[in-house]
Amino acid sequence: MSSVVIVEGDRQSGKTETLLALSVEKASKGYKILYVTVNQAVASNTLERAIVMNGHTSTSKRTRGSEQLLFPSGGVVWFLSAASVKLDQYAANMVVLDDYDSYRHPDRVLELVNAGSPGSRYYRTRTTGEYS
Repeated sequence: MSSVVIVEGDRQSGKTETLLALSVEKASKGYKILYVTVNQAVASNTLERAIVMNGHTSTSKRTRGSEQLLFPSGGVVWFLSAASVKLDQYAANMVVLDDYDSYRHPDRVLELVNAGSPGSRYYRTRTTGEYS
């Protein structure tokens, strides 16, 4: 059975940054991470942030519909949109569902991800307040 960790906080409080740092750290140790965002533009932006955060100890790879951050340890972070039909094709140790409550079909996303990565630890972000 998968475990779920929900990271809650106000807008701009660092939820994404926290889970992105955790993802980079785990992938540098050989973990396979599936990082799901609300759309592909956000996935691309998040990859760029991960590259800056990680410095030059990893390489990025972009293919049609998939963006990856690869580590010498064999670890990888895949950045995908919640709208991707390929979510069940990634066997991940850890899954991040960033901004989960704004996905168009959150239950379907969870179903697809779980099919590919059963038993993974899940991290979800949830915005609790308003941006001021």
